[in-house]
Amino acid sequence: MKKKIIYSLFIFISIFVSSCNSASTPPPKAQILVSLAPYEHLIKKIVGEEYRIQTVVPLGSDPHSYEPSAKQTSQMADAAVWFTIGEGFEKKLLKAMEQKNPRLKTIDLRDQIPLIQNHECCHRHHANNIDSHLWLSPRITLLHISIITNALSEQFPEDQEKFHHNAKRLMEEFQKLDLELTELSAGLKHRSFLVSHPAFAYFCNDYHLEQISIEHEGKEPKPKDLQETMTKAKINDTRLALAMPQHPMKGIFLVAEKLNLPVHTIDPYAPNAQETLRQLAQWMKDLDTTQ
Repeated sequence: MKKKIIYSLFIFISIFVSSCNSASTPPPKAQILVSLAPYEHLIKKIVGEEYRIQTVVPLGSDPHSYEPSAKQTSQMADAAVWFTIGEGFEKKLLKAMEQKNPRLKTIDLRDQIPLIQNHECCHRHHANNIDSHLWLSPRITLLHISIITNALSEQFPEDQEKFHHNAKRLMEEFQKLDLELTELSAGLKHRSFLVSHPAFAYFCNDYHLEQISIEHEGKEPKPKDLQETMTKAKINDTRLALAMPQHPMKGIFLVAEKLNLPVHTIDPYAPNAQETLRQLAQWMKDLDTTQ
């Protein structure tokens, strides 16, 4: 009899604790889908922890050649809204997802943005050679924060006050970053850097810098291309080379060795774009005065 009472008491406590936990941690709200990790980081700062945010392209993968699996497509099918960026996989994925979820709303983050044509980058994956690395510009990111906040407020009006409050604070962060980068870049004597993949066109456009790409038209360079790249880097007195984990690095190390340049690894798709750009700017500043 005593064992039955103890067992019944244990069951009661377990149910009570479980119900308390459920009450204190309500299930996540609707799913928000983004193509790349920097936008997950950005949107989480706007919406908080209550919403599920999923990134299509895993960290470490090359978005220009990535193709989601059928299983992944199924996992993303219940998303309420998807913020796209113009990557090659999006059109095919959108068609599959709309069949499963006709109510899915898509927001193209290229809209209202002055786009750059980059003939060195990924012409196989982007129509008209349009550069899609928009998040690497703090000034474009400020526009994106406004676009994203307005879209989410329309989709989830019950939380729009919170969204706008968080977005205001986030915009202040990027305004501060833009000021930092403007002041730092204004004093640079050496304004170019080598890259294994031309991801920084918008960053360079903001601060009057120049990236010199090893990659040529989305492909590994031929010997003639490497020679032209080395000549251009010499003329510009380039001091920095950047290798990127998603792209072939052989060419960047070869050119850097011949020109006696330090090579730093940088991930343009890392979640925190603010830190990525701060790090790049700091490397340029540190090497600017070296002989």
